Amino acid sequence: MRSSFTVTQMASIASVSFTEQACSSEASFWAKEFNVPVDDTRFPRLEVSPSGLALCMKDCLPMHVDFRVMMHEQSPVGPTEKALLRACGREPGMHVIDATAGWGNDAAVLASSGINVQMIEHDPVLAVLLEDGLQRLNQQEPTAPVHLSLHTIDAWAYLDALSPPDYPDVIYMNPIHPARFKMTHNQKSLSPLQAFLSTIEDPLGLLKVACARVQKRVVVKWPTHFQPLNKPSYVLKGKSPVRFDVYFPSSL
Repeated sequence: MRSSFTVTQMASIASVSFTEQACSSEASFWAKEFNVPVDDTRFPRLEVSPSGLALCMKDCLPMHVDFRVMMHEQSPVGPTEKALLRACGREPGMHVIDATAGWGNDAAVLASSGINVQMIEHDPVLAVLLEDGLQRLNQQEPTAPVHLSLHTIDAWAYLDALSPPDYPDVIYMNPIHPARFKMTHNQKSLSPLQAFLSTIEDPLGLLKVACARVQKRVVVKWPTHFQPLNKPSYVLKGKSPVRFDVYFPSSL
């Protein structure tokens, strides 16, 4: 299943592998795109199988993006998911930009409620996995409306280039700031995945750009024990340790 994605950044993977001989040409394609070898002994690597693409990390099961599971089999009934929907406004048909898509979990929660979500992801590996997940979703549910789309670009550059007719109703941010991973042993265990997450060195700067390019509000997912990026218009608490800080365009 070859994605239409074109790699424009240095890859954060060491190699590409395949699980069956029938997938070898696909693996060679991605190895060339990412400028890495075909090798099933290196980590992290992109794995090609008949069921799609997956990220393989040492001592972890292969990880792939499955929007069908996230949207339909994992019902958004938890306190954090409910807080996310309330913060964004839960209006079917509204336009939300998820500026830091990551693995697509929050975008899937929003899309499952009929919200049209544009995902922005700058990491080329995650973008390929997201695109692969979208293609499989379209194949699995060819007649169902898909409320998800993807742009592989730096969020700051994408938002800054928007013209007023294209301003979304809501911009959502989950900036994985480096300071969030310096505190505890448990957080250190997340370090292998940090290379693939949307780390924003200047989340306040991105917030200011977002507030200047949105119609209704900007929603920032942020740790409960961290000071907000700026004084929010209001706050909704999810399940600890996260909350949702909401900013109106005029608040910055």
